[in-house]
Amino acid sequence: MDDRQISETLTYIRNTWGNAASPVKTEDVARMREALKVRQNITAN
Repeated sequence: MDDRQISETLTYIRNTWGNAASPVKTEDVARMREALKVRQNITAN
């Protein structure tokens, strides 16, 4: 899934059953993916 698809899916989930949460921004998904990518490259010595 690309960032847009993930943000749309998360927004749908957040707003299911009448919850009025704000939309998840595509930019936020991209930022989190980048942060997790950097974290995955950390190794223990």
